[in-house]
Amino acid sequence: FLSQLQQNHIQELQQSGYQIMPAGATAPTNTVLGNHGNVNANENAAAVDQQTEQHLRDQKSRQELEEAIKMISDEDKAAYLEAMEKAPELMVTEHDPLQFVRVCDYNIWDAATRLCRYWKERKELFGPERAFLPLTLTGEGALTSQDILCLQGGFPAMLPRTKDGIQVLFADRRQYLSAYFTDDTPVHRIRCIFYLVKLLAQDPRTQTADGFYLIIMLVMPRVQKFDKGFVQRMWGMVRTTFPVKIHVHCLCFVPKKTLVAEGPGAESKSNNMPSDQKISADGGSKYLGQEMVSSFVNYIMEGAGTEFCSVEVHLEKVSGEILNTLTERLKCRETG
Repeated sequence: FLSQLQQNHIQELQQSGYQIMPAGATAPTNTVLGNHGNVNANENAAAVDQQTEQHLRDQKSRQELEEAIKMISDEDKAAYLEAMEKAPELMVTEHDPLQFVRVCDYNIWDAATRLCRYWKERKELFGPERAFLPLTLTGEGALTSQDILCLQGGFPAMLPRTKDGIQVLFADRRQYLSAYFTDDTPVHRIRCIFYLVKLLAQDPRTQTADGFYLIIMLVMPRVQKFDKGFVQRMWGMVRTTFPVKIHVHCLCFVPKKTLVAEGPGAESKSNNMPSDQKISADGGSKYLGQEMVSSFVNYIMEGAGTEFCSVEVHLEKVSGEILNTLTERLKCRETG
């Protein structure tokens, strides 16, 4: 079977203008090559073998996933079965079940549980009338016009890929829309995140250790007012629901004189943070920012765990330091 696939593929290459030569052979200087040059037969066969092996593995994973879903309770898989009945095309156009297999590192039971949880959360969040409509920006799909307005406000926003091809989301709460324009609630924002995850998950790299970057602006003292309910629910979905892995980078711009007076010898509450990521205290006082950033990061890690999420905090100790981190280390594009 595999040999026949290789022969078929080689014939297609020859018809496209390639010259296939035996291993170790060298084309004579007067040979007129095809449009694409020489292709070594052994290299070509190896590529076909790899593609065929992956295809067979994916087929086996799909079959095993279907069997695992049969073992999940009717209550937990009800929304998934409803999606299969009402909108099976979404399993192709939006969330191929293999996304959940890859993000769970081919643990089939975890993937089945995650896939069913995704549809359960989606139905809960969008309601039974819209949950099984496509995630589009037409206003006629799962997203309402109010959801779309929140997304257009730019929280969060997709940036150009890094120079390494990693996808990037940027979150700055200054982009929340005023209540004058829309009812910008956590529900609307989480629906927007479902839409963005759909886009991100089309890239298989987001289901691997590469994941994607979520860059969050933490500007004091605004961070102390973050919506704990929104943060807990969203990061809980990172742990249990979404078919992507995330690397969070918190960018901290902290006014150095934002202090809270305390008694001598007061200890920092963020000792769990690496020393180079702490906002130092001195003179018996501590920065309010240190406590706020620590609290924010703890909410993320408690919600998302470490299997699908990592968090780094970057401080602007000297002017331009964060920009240098973004462009040099993370290889973000300055145009983004």
